[in-house]
Amino acid sequence: MPVGTKTRTGGPRAILAYVDVPGALSAKTVMPELRELARTAGLQVVAEEVQKRKAVDHRYVFGSGRIQELNLRALQMDADIIVFGRELSSTQLRSMSTVTELKVIDRTQLILDIFAKHARTREGALQVELAQHEYLLPRLAGQWTH
Repeated sequence: MPVGTKTRTGGPRAILAYVDVPGALSAKTVMPELRELARTAGLQVVAEEVQKRKAVDHRYVFGSGRIQELNLRALQMDADIIVFGRELSSTQLRSMSTVTELKVIDRTQLILDIFAKHARTREGALQVELAQHEYLLPRLAGQWTH
């Protein structure tokens, strides 16, 4: 085996993340469902991160310091992906891409990925692909500005 090559079992390694804010579903409700969705998508959950806040940070979901800690933890755990248990805005996705090189997705994208993985007919696969494109379109705005 070449130097630096890692062997793994299971699918991509994921860290599940959620911000627990007043007025939203609690982490006790969201995290078990997110864990099951990740398993269904073929992800290997290596850690979970929950932060209690008064409000979701408009840039990083978590605070900027906590998102940097999350990135460091992900690198230490050899994670491939961070999955957030709430919908992320295009601004949040762009901001997080400046902090981490890991793939970052939200619950909705995870569910669409599950549907894509399990689509059996051509028509079903096309419907899921259309839904994925419709979901991603507003999140791609501004990605190529210089």
